[in-house]
Amino acid sequence: MDSSDRDDDADREEGMEGDDTNSEAEEDSEEEDNNNLEGLQMPQRKRKEPAVVWKLADKVEGGGAKCKLCKKIYKCAQGNTSNIYKHMVSTHRDREEVKLLIKEQTLRKEKLKLKRLQKEKKKLSRNQPLITNFSNRRGILDPLKKKRIDEALVKMSICMNRPFDDVENHHFRNLMFIAEPNYIVPSRRRHVANFDAEAVNVAEALKKDISKDVTEAGHKTINITSDHGTSSDQFRTKKNALTVARCDKNFNIKKDVVKMITCEGSQTGQKIREDVKKWLEQGAGWEPDWTVNWVTDNESKQVNARHPDKHHGVGLPTTYTGGCVDHTAELTIEETLQQCPPVKDAVQKIRSFVNHLKESSIEKEKFHKLLQNAGVETMTVIQGTSNRWFYKYSETHRALLLREHIDSYFEQYVGDTLEALSEEDWKLLLVYENALRTLVHAGKVLEGELYPTASSVIPFLDTVFDDLTSMSARMRGVSKRFVDQLLTNLKSSKRFPNGYKTMAPYNVLTLLDLRYSDLYFNEEEYNQAVSDLANSKVFDELLIHGDVHDIPVAGGIGGNDVEGVGGHSDPPPGVIQPGQVGQALPQQDDSVARRRAMLLAAKNVTQQRAPANNLSLKEKLTMELSKYLLLRGTLDTSDNPCDWWRNNHTIFPLLARYWKAVCPFPATSTSSERAFSMDGLIIIPTRTRLTPDRSGNMIVCRDFWMSRSATESFRLCPRCPPPPSSSACYKISCSKHQQVKSVKQ
Repeated sequence: MDSSDRDDDADREEGMEGDDTNSEAEEDSEEEDNNNLEGLQMPQRKRKEPAVVWKLADKVEGGGAKCKLCKKIYKCAQGNTSNIYKHMVSTHRDREEVKLLIKEQTLRKEKLKLKRLQKEKKKLSRNQPLITNFSNRRGILDPLKKKRIDEALVKMSICMNRPFDDVENHHFRNLMFIAEPNYIVPSRRRHVANFDAEAVNVAEALKKDISKDVTEAGHKTINITSDHGTSSDQFRTKKNALTVARCDKNFNIKKDVVKMITCEGSQTGQKIREDVKKWLEQGAGWEPDWTVNWVTDNESKQVNARHPDKHHGVGLPTTYTGGCVDHTAELTIEETLQQCPPVKDAVQKIRSFVNHLKESSIEKEKFHKLLQNAGVETMTVIQGTSNRWFYKYSETHRALLLREHIDSYFEQYVGDTLEALSEEDWKLLLVYENALRTLVHAGKVLEGELYPTASSVIPFLDTVFDDLTSMSARMRGVSKRFVDQLLTNLKSSKRFPNGYKTMAPYNVLTLLDLRYSDLYFNEEEYNQAVSDLANSKVFDELLIHGDVHDIPVAGGIGGNDVEGVGGHSDPPPGVIQPGQVGQALPQQDDSVARRRAMLLAAKNVTQQRAPANNLSLKEKLTMELSKYLLLRGTLDTSDNPCDWWRNNHTIFPLLARYWKAVCPFPATSTSSERAFSMDGLIIIPTRTRLTPDRSGNMIVCRDFWMSRSATESFRLCPRCPPPPSSSACYKISCSKHQQVKSVKQ
């Protein structure tokens, strides 16, 4: 190819570019003209601006172009001027008129290019930005690390009760970009999808955990609670909160929310049991050979659902069932108030006063000024109500502390809505508060989830009855009538049909709790507890397979050992000392400790017989109890009996088997109540679009993650010793500084 051919090709390409530029110029010119003529009545399309090449060429018939400089004719198909433009540039490049033509064409191309860039920029500003535009990626992120960050974001949103659209917040995205520039923060839709995937994983992990704990422990027993309530979601869905508690092989009590069951149709006892069975199978891995113990509140349909002698066709047999002790106490208190109108009126006056301050900000401000002038901290009348059953007691307790200031408020009060409290009202409120103090404190202790609670029911009730009896002896008139009526209602057969000391499993668990053992039983009640223990289904598997004969019998205790235990000397060999037990329980009321000490001093220790061979199950249980009861009083009321059983279960294998299976049996249904409290914390006004299923999954996931959150640990060097405190939230240690610190939250 010679130089002239190359020049022709170059001219041809340049001509094509010129033609394209001319076409775009014509389109833009037409658009501008149309915009200028928009206001006219009869707009007419303006002719396109001709291409610059026509200044040196003429059109000919048939679609051609004739050069004015050399009279040559070139074909121009459909107005295409590329050929004639290339001819002028290649043939007449040195002529002045052609140079001006090229210059004008170049200026037009630059103008069109600038206009095109402006249009693209305007178009981008109108469109929603892509997720990738939120951060400038500097490299490729490891997929495993990205997955961990996605999971961490989901856990943060759920455990911190944050809305899902936090991930689209500019400041949050900026924070994530600074922390990890290569990570692209997901959109809200993707974040929700990530949570749904995590919810499925949590359900599978929870099912495996429960099955593993129950199987490895060897007892195959779960203890469940259920309670109806109304969700805070957009549909105000009726739900049934189902929780499962069990004891693992290391005598650790675990509790999990398995499902927030959506109530569909009429909630009869059979329907409730069918729903519970369905979700125990799907969420907890329940199998037909498992033993189920069930606690609910005293709602009639829940009582009907849990009854052991009903709904056998459902296929979910229950062994031990019970009602919420807190709810039972609250029903008893309300019944007593109805029977004692003067006390009820006094309590109602305080209720009206609290509601009055709650509804009127002006009156609340007046009362707060009274407190400020008196140098009292401006707190509400009700403080620290941690249990919905006893809110009236909490209000009364706080009102008695502020009695002087409440009287001052009524001296200045000019309305007719409230009725001032008389001296007699204050006396009755004091009686009401004193009568319920031990009962309310017991209720709060019995609300625990990770330590045994059912074993404390009988000791607490015994203490309450003893306190009320002593109080009644010192009173007269309306006060005495209220205390006597409360005591009668608590002991009523409506509450405890066969007596509160003969109810299984409460009596057996009390007997196996070394803090109490047989201190609260007479001979008949003790024999009933031993009979309930021997007849328990916990030992059915041993009896079926004949393994009971392989269990060693607890050794006999000689006379010297009996005197040693009674004289508070060392316990039998092999038994762990009380000081070696682990985490302590919440401090119990002083009245419980006094009552326990009195019973312990009055209990006679008798010598037990030596073991024999080929004993039956009941005889072996009796032998173990004989040795076990010699240790009564060696644990303090603040010690956790599970820690003691963890260290001594090999000495009492049969008793330990029962304790491991039944000790998680809850005294109250507060586990389910707390699920609805969590529901109220999760479903906030910024989460109005949550569906009932997703909100229920959020409760299950939050409970699962929070109960399994590991304590954070920081070590400054590899040789750091482990921190000493198991209750520390943040553990900091370093041998370089010769110190170990535990920083509590």
